[in-house]
Amino acid sequence: MELPAVAQDAIDAFLASRGATEDVARFTDAALWRRPMQDGRSSAAMLELFGRIRTLRATGMDIRVVAIDGEGAPKAREALLAANLAAVLDGNAGRQVVALVGGLHAIREKGKRFDPQYESAIYLLSARKPLSLTVGTAGGSAWICRGNTPATCGEAQWDVNRITPAPAGPFSLTPPSAQFDGLFYVGPTTASPPPIR
Repeated sequence: MELPAVAQDAIDAFLASRGATEDVARFTDAALWRRPMQDGRSSAAMLELFGRIRTLRATGMDIRVVAIDGEGAPKAREALLAANLAAVLDGNAGRQVVALVGGLHAIREKGKRFDPQYESAIYLLSARKPLSLTVGTAGGSAWICRGNTPATCGEAQWDVNRITPAPAGPFSLTPPSAQFDGLFYVGPTTASPPPIR
């Protein structure tokens, strides 16, 4: 997951816990949930996702969550994401690896609207032939940060990934653009604020 690597110990401890109220409190006391810039990576929906993963692991499913993000300027950050993801792939040969990252980190081709030299983490891993899916929606709202200060984060209408008409099923390997191999369709979205403010 595109989460700070320094959060790994807190993630591991929570996933190994009973999921009791005090376990959730300890987990949400970690720096991951207390950052000044609370974007969607530290939303109530992400906390719920961790709870569901913890439950699946408790029933015997062999699921591991690895935090692969770090700090740095865009180019250095993409290289770090790619290196960390490559290490996960190398350490899990023969296993299915799913990387949950933001759309810009998952584009397949070099360049983006504001920087023709931009190289995403997935672009940097293109020799490994990753399958890159983007999220498709029916529109709705999202919790996003439109700037570099906490005041710029909040609920906003979000139609960027609107797919019309809706695909026949949740997965499509018909590329919505040259940047992706396909999409995962979720329907209408509702913004999820941080669980800790």
